[in-house]
Amino acid sequence: WTDGDHVSTMFGHMVFNLERKAVKHLERECRPTKKHYVGSERCVSLVQVMQKLAIADKRLAQTAIDEAIAAGGNSGRLNRADKQLKKADTAVANGKYDDAIKHYRKAWKHAMKSINVDVSNRGDWEPDNDD
Repeated sequence: WTDGDHVSTMFGHMVFNLERKAVKHLERECRPTKKHYVGSERCVSLVQVMQKLAIADKRLAQTAIDEAIAAGGNSGRLNRADKQLKKADTAVANGKYDDAIKHYRKAWKHAMKSINVDVSNRGDWEPDNDD
């Protein structure tokens, strides 16, 4: 992190990936079992945490897009960023927070690349295809 709205260009992708990994663990905790069920108070709280992670990642992606537009970023990359942002918003609306975070990461990455910032997956365990 560089501040509340920006992640390091070198390790920013890892912020998204670690939050996505956290969401996957939280989702597993809400699978119906003998101890828990989807509508339980515990699961409702876990869904709220997943929503907050997705909101934070949307803010990072949207900030990157807004700043790239202001800096005159590459329009093709910015269009791809916008498409990924829309896919993420749809995923959030459908309760698919894992997918949402993946798309927010891609939106952030396209926005950064639109202004020629290298955000390659240095040591990342989950590389992106460039869609």
